[in-house]
Amino acid sequence: LATYERALQLADIIGDQGGAATTRAQLGVLFTQLGEYSKALTQFYLAQEVFVKLKLPYERIIVNELKMLRRKWGKLDFDAAWQAAIGTALPEWFLDSEVAGK
Repeated sequence: LATYERALQLADIIGDQGGAATTRAQLGVLFTQLGEYSKALTQFYLAQEVFVKLKLPYERIIVNELKMLRRKWGKLDFDAAWQAAIGTALPEWFLDSEVAGK
């Protein structure tokens, strides 16, 4: 965790938005594995915003990670946490299909 946090700090210092987003995605995976779903949601969402903004190809990976997180956390709890953290209902793209490749 400390290594990811340091990498995120360094990416922010040098202005590497893509690197920071990639680190946030990795933190999301780590937090999911630790069962800290709220923290995972935040990191995945922040990573996705940057991937979309910079038109990086990793957006689909984040979408899949978010869908897997929803399955692990439970739809009702995930949806409520999304609403509280993001301030909107789940977007349609989220509900369109299951996790790709699963």
